[in-house]
Amino acid sequence: MITVVTTSAMDGFNKSLDELLHFADTLKLREKELEEQHSSELRKQKTEYDIQIQIEKRRTEQLQDINRTLTEQVERCTQKQVDLEQKNTVLLTKYNCCAEESKQIKELHNKKKMRIEELENIARILTNEKAKLDNEIKQVKADNQILEDKIKEIPPPPPPPPPPPPTTTPRKNKRKTYLVNIY
Repeated sequence: MITVVTTSAMDGFNKSLDELLHFADTLKLREKELEEQHSSELRKQKTEYDIQIQIEKRRTEQLQDINRTLTEQVERCTQKQVDLEQKNTVLLTKYNCCAEESKQIKELHNKKKMRIEELENIARILTNEKAKLDNEIKQVKADNQILEDKIKEIPPPPPPPPPPPPTTTPRKNKRKTYLVNIY
């Protein structure tokens, strides 16, 4: 009976051992499946990660290009602003010079205008004086005509007395004759 028990115990033990081995094999297979699934998942994640990295690299490169472009634009704009400020300074200087010249021209114009007014006033005075002188000349001519007419009406002067007889010493005539113009 011991033999039967032993065989039966052995059979039970072998059966248990077979079950354990089978369970171990199942566990190994399951572990292998899980490992493969995990490896597959890791590969998938790595691929996705690599794709994300490539996308991020491209995005980073694009952003760097954009940043570089914007930096260049800012530099150009800054230089343009500096150039425009210099031009503005030159134009402002020219404007100030022109404004000063304009002010001087206005002052000169005002002085000339005042001088013209003075000369016009003098011309009016001279015109009035000329008119007065013309009237005086007319009056003097009229007076002269009257005097001339009166002179014509005056009888001629008597002839001069005869000269005295000559003496032994000739004397020079000390009389001088003057002509008077009445006109």
